[in-house]
Amino acid sequence: NTTDFMERSMWRRDYITFQPWDEYIPRIQHLRDTSQTSLFAHIRAMSRLSNRLLKAVGCVIVFVLVWTLLPFTTITFWQFLVLIGTLLQPTILLYIIYWSGNRFDISLDAIIKYFASGFVICTGMAFIYEILVSTFISLIVLVSAIIGSFFFYDDDPGKLWDESSPSDAITGNNDNDNDN
Repeated sequence: NTTDFMERSMWRRDYITFQPWDEYIPRIQHLRDTSQTSLFAHIRAMSRLSNRLLKAVGCVIVFVLVWTLLPFTTITFWQFLVLIGTLLQPTILLYIIYWSGNRFDISLDAIIKYFASGFVICTGMAFIYEILVSTFISLIVLVSAIIGSFFFYDDDPGKLWDESSPSDAITGNNDNDNDN
């Protein structure tokens, strides 16, 4: 049994940064016990993973902003604003749902981790789904085009359609000897 080889404190860790819970959970519990509402106090109490996640988002925003401002880029400033809006909308929603009234029920650290894991998982799944669906649709179109080329192939490439009238096509009369 692996629990026999590990101390009990080793069981409770962040599995990405391996930071023990004992390093940051007491700070979060202290915020709850003292009912501190300061955003900066909650930010200082976060784990290393949450700090790294916030720094990563900040780096991505700065990188995209710098890339947007370069003269040779194809990204417009409006596209940058769409990125900001994409990140700002769930942030405002999480603020309203969790932070404004329930800041002592769930920590800012947990909110950041839940949001990041959901965002990464959902974005990755959507990306893979879009690749699979677009590949599948492309294959359907390709197969349809190949099959269609066998049915509609004509020896005379200059002839686009049958020159008989539509009524002849319906009746099956393909005689073009109706010239008087």
